Amino acid sequence: MRPEIGPIQLKNRLGSLADKILDYEWVVLMLVAYPMLFPKPEWTPVMLVIPLLWFLHWKRGNGVVPSTPLNLPILLLMIMLGVSLWATFSIEFSLPKISSLVFAMGVFFATVSYRVRDIQKALLFFFGFGIALGGIGILATNWSAKLPFLDRIMSQLPQVITTLPAAEQGIHPNELGGLLILFVPVAVTLGWKALVIRPRTNRTLIFVTISSAIGLGILVILTQSRSALLGLIAAVGVLFFSGGKLGRILFGVGILVAATLILWKGPDLLFGSSDPLESSSIVVGELSFASRLEIWSRAIYALNDFSITGMGIGTFRKIAPILYPFFILSPSLEIGHAHNFLLQTGLDLGILGLISTFAIWAVGGLMLLEVVKTKRQHKILEGFSLGDLAIGISASLIAHFIYGFTDAVALGARPGFILWMAMGLAAGIYILSVESIEKDDPGLVAWGLGSRGSLGAEVKGSLGAGELGCRGAREQEKKLSAISYQQKN
Repeated sequence: MRPEIGPIQLKNRLGSLADKILDYEWVVLMLVAYPMLFPKPEWTPVMLVIPLLWFLHWKRGNGVVPSTPLNLPILLLMIMLGVSLWATFSIEFSLPKISSLVFAMGVFFATVSYRVRDIQKALLFFFGFGIALGGIGILATNWSAKLPFLDRIMSQLPQVITTLPAAEQGIHPNELGGLLILFVPVAVTLGWKALVIRPRTNRTLIFVTISSAIGLGILVILTQSRSALLGLIAAVGVLFFSGGKLGRILFGVGILVAATLILWKGPDLLFGSSDPLESSSIVVGELSFASRLEIWSRAIYALNDFSITGMGIGTFRKIAPILYPFFILSPSLEIGHAHNFLLQTGLDLGILGLISTFAIWAVGGLMLLEVVKTKRQHKILEGFSLGDLAIGISASLIAHFIYGFTDAVALGARPGFILWMAMGLAAGIYILSVESIEKDDPGLVAWGLGSRGSLGAEVKGSLGAGELGCRGAREQEKKLSAISYQQKN
């Protein structure tokens, strides 16, 4: 007979099982990716996998989720997602957006957690998604020709895959461009540094970054997305500005050239003719500036009417033609989103959802700025520091933010988890920076990054045994002061 398993043994076995599941957290996420990104009503319980993973983290003693400065605005965002369930005209219609956003939250916190074990593997994983996206994009994008000098190349890019779920007409090149610019600037940053210093270690990561910078950069150009190209130009400007005196000079020259071109050509330079009459036969992916103005005006009307709850995530495409009909755009053309990321978020989740999203971007930018400003060379591998990575991720997020002014990868879009993965890397390297300072000087970590930091109390002990918080920070300061006083006397 088998010996009976006592309560303590059962608890230990369950704890061991939880540890194994969390060790393969990314495998679990990949297994639930398809039913969560392409959900059916009967698959809705699969969404419980994400809170189950967080529960296992809590049982392990790590907290429900890693503590980051982004947690509070993310909590508000998810509360407003719940409110939008009441506002939507059909939960079944909004289900893909809801499920995709829950999956994205799982990806965000898994990325933050993974950085503790190996930031290099996290980067390889990130670029792996970029290469996979680029490969699928080449075969499944519904390519269109906007720039005459690319006509010959575009004719050689047939749409091979026509059976992607929810994208039977192919991936939209504008959306593809908006996602790829999350990878290119950080790949250029690390790839250029590798070419300069020629490190002898981790050549796999170096090869991946250089090939991603070249291959995905070319693919962004082929998408001919004017919003994505504008974002990429802004990212290049950020990289120049962070590159020393010569880089700042080139950045200033670029600003002058761009300002001159915009004053000379106006919005037509980016969006084609602003004449409404020339927009009457508009096709998908070639919205003029006048068309965008009309979409934005309808979005503002809708945001005014649904300011508290939003109209329901993903419902703008159905509600706008009925309540806020377009005059320039053809009635047969379905407008999937407001062509402005912040406006679209407000439509989906209301003003509080808009505020929370803006706060996520603002705090994310502050985290990366703090890492760059510390000028501490905490190495992630030979020749590379957290500061280098922070500059690259900053440029990538700025590129996507600029893209979001005139286009959008809407909240809850199926590939939108890639943006949250980039945000997770930003939060992860910020926490690493705080932890590296703690090792050098424990007295500086009480409020994060020295006397200038204001975010550090959020992340102290985020993946360790306990949360320090503001009260713990003050207690630590008092203890250090007492020790210092005793030593002096």
